[in-house]
Amino acid sequence: MKSIQIKIVALIMMVVILCSVVIGGIGIWHLKNVSEQNSAQIMNFGCREEGKRIEHIFHSIEQSVKIVAENALQTQRMEKVLGDSTLRVMYIEKLRPILLAAAKSTQGAVAAYIHFNPEIAPSDSGLFYSKTDFSDTFLVQPVTDLNDIPEDMSVLDWYYKAVEAEEAVWLEPYNNGKMSEDVISYVIPIYQGDLLVGIVGMDILFSDITQVISNIKIYENGAACLINGKGEVLFHPDGKPEYQIRNEGEWQEFVENTVNDVEGKYAFEYYSAREKHRLTYYKMENQMGLILTAPTAEIDKENNAMISAVIASVMVITLICILVSYVMGQSIVRPLKELTEAAKKIAAGNLKITLPSGLQDEVGVLSDSLQQMVDCLSVYMDRISELAYTDPLTGVKSKTAYKEEVHKIEDGIQSGMVQFGLVIFDLNNLKLMNDTYGHEAGDSYIKNACRLICTTYKHSPVFRIGGDEFAAILRGQDLLGAEQLMHRFYEKMAIINRDASQPSDKVSVAAGMAVFKEEQDKDFQSVFKRADENMYKNKSAIKSGKGPILEVEKFEG
Repeated sequence: MKSIQIKIVALIMMVVILCSVVIGGIGIWHLKNVSEQNSAQIMNFGCREEGKRIEHIFHSIEQSVKIVAENALQTQRMEKVLGDSTLRVMYIEKLRPILLAAAKSTQGAVAAYIHFNPEIAPSDSGLFYSKTDFSDTFLVQPVTDLNDIPEDMSVLDWYYKAVEAEEAVWLEPYNNGKMSEDVISYVIPIYQGDLLVGIVGMDILFSDITQVISNIKIYENGAACLINGKGEVLFHPDGKPEYQIRNEGEWQEFVENTVNDVEGKYAFEYYSAREKHRLTYYKMENQMGLILTAPTAEIDKENNAMISAVIASVMVITLICILVSYVMGQSIVRPLKELTEAAKKIAAGNLKITLPSGLQDEVGVLSDSLQQMVDCLSVYMDRISELAYTDPLTGVKSKTAYKEEVHKIEDGIQSGMVQFGLVIFDLNNLKLMNDTYGHEAGDSYIKNACRLICTTYKHSPVFRIGGDEFAAILRGQDLLGAEQLMHRFYEKMAIINRDASQPSDKVSVAAGMAVFKEEQDKDFQSVFKRADENMYKNKSAIKSGKGPILEVEKFEG
């Protein structure tokens, strides 16, 4: 028969090991997930910032071309003007300084041109300014004769693709036959009524974009590359695709998740040369995309070292606990049942326990040590819960709490036992506030907006679902009085802005509201989509100076 000492030591050893495995396993699993999300957020942030820097070049080209196109239509009866040689020359001379000024003031532009429709004007009529390989100054160049058909028709894509699309287009890198390097073109077809007058376009050197991409550094062996809307690589510093799509559906799902990913927690994993990599993606408005990619081993290097340290610490602590339990087992008799029951509760995840105290021997030390461990774990778990369900800046409910609430509402929709309304709020000009007055002013701006929302919708839960987005789920009297609350919301906003002494004290929020309709809405997302659309309509109305739209969907319960 085994002695009670052996039984006690064996029991305590099993409990300590079990606790170490469970608690250590949960901690390592949580640390791994948080580390992966943090690394994905860092890569996504870098990808977005670099992508926006490239996109800024594209935006400046688009703006300049649009200005020239608008000026090109200031003359009435274009068909008559372009058909008359004298009027045409006068019209071209009128546009010449406008085109030249736009080209000179546009970052990265190497060519700017206007070409008129050969069906109503000579096939070589228009304007063409271009820099050359020998000059950084815009010089007048011969206008391309569209009737002079080249062997490679792609050199005329700048005209025919825009005309074919009947809208503004970005052309992928190509050689226009005028310059020694490939260019990217932005072209707008100009119409007067149904009459095609011609096109206005600008070119930038593809090498200017590739130089920016080549200078992007991420980790030791990471790289950046440019892709088109189909996922085909347009440029990679090594001259080869860095990723391999083994499952097109999986890639498309990742692209969609990335576009809608506010928090930046998605990263696409793939294998290249038998080495696991991770990439992030930023889709630009012209459908091109920037990819940042790096070996997973480099990305997770510090995280893996931390996890290894945690594992080693857990193993050391476990070993120490086993040795201590063996020594203490000689005198542990009386509180054995209490400690055993307590250990089982800890292993089951119940941390709301009280261990025996006041013992003046080894059992007392073990009991006090376990109590301290339980208290620390309780504080840690409470803190995790607080971080998960409360937004740290505003104090309202977090996106995690919002997702759980949405899940409950979805269950209610399926059972037919739910009535609710949804208001989506979006802060205007938050980025401008951050850029102009600093992030401290931006945080104050967010809290002021949140305070306005909470004081208006007093009886409804308010959630922060994004950096500048909030949501309120209406029920009861708030749902019945939704229209009055919307009026009150914008009245309060007007008072706040009137009395504000500092820019960060002002508030500008676009709100959109939708009500669940059983015959129309099959899920929560349907209501969210309408509320989001109404919010963007309100945002457009506010920015245009018309003022907010105060009408909301009526609850017909």
